[in-house]
Amino acid sequence: MEYVQGGNNKAAILEFRNEINIDTKFADGRYQLALAYLKTGEVKQSFKQFERAASLDPKNTDALLKSAEMYFLAKANKESRERVDQILAVAPDLSSAYALLANIELREQKPDKAQNAISRALELDPLNARYYLIQSAILSARKDFDGAVKANLKAIDLETDNIACHNNLVGLYLSWGKSEEAEKTLKNIISTFPDRLASYIDLARFYLNTGKIEAAEQTIKGAINIQKENADLLVFLGNLYHRSNKIDLAEETYKQAIRKSENPEDIK
Repeated sequence: MEYVQGGNNKAAILEFRNEINIDTKFADGRYQLALAYLKTGEVKQSFKQFERAASLDPKNTDALLKSAEMYFLAKANKESRERVDQILAVAPDLSSAYALLANIELREQKPDKAQNAISRALELDPLNARYYLIQSAILSARKDFDGAVKANLKAIDLETDNIACHNNLVGLYLSWGKSEEAEKTLKNIISTFPDRLASYIDLARFYLNTGKIEAAEQTIKGAINIQKENADLLVFLGNLYHRSNKIDLAEETYKQAIRKSENPEDIK
């Protein structure tokens, strides 16, 4: 645990493995090993240990929840639901279990059941922005566009600095064909996160998809003004010039990118 606290997860993994070799049924050792594997990106090993920890200690709801989430990400709804049921049997007031259940019901195209689950999650944790994003998706599936937007805006209100909440609203508008609202939101993201280059690229791509090449060019130029040495932005701008048949400008912009890039071969 000292290694974990010091950020040396690989050393911690060795110690945890030694530990469970001595006592193969030590549930908390396996749980801590699973967390350490997760931090180092060894997802398969992490999943294996979460499953083993949960089987040894059925009251370890976090091990069960992480196992359920991994099953959900692998689109194994049945297995994910089984673990959620196990969690709720021992921890009937765990909001995150209801949130995952809502996602399972939504994926299985049961929006009414999904709404019941997320409503319970919000009763237990009414200030959780992620739950409002799930509610927004459910309401959209139920063809309640205004309700979906309201839920998404609540998420943004709770976590203004969370870019995912803002991007989710853009996706919602686009899925409903609300281009003007999507554009306004993308511009608002740039105002809220003026130093985040990805926001400029998102807006430029939106303009490209709607045939507004000039607006896309101006947007990328705004990003370049923030980070003048970014070769990728220059390549993006060069591609826009090329697409508009502004060949001289495209050539000059590509040359600038080559001078600034550490790996210019592709640009050449």
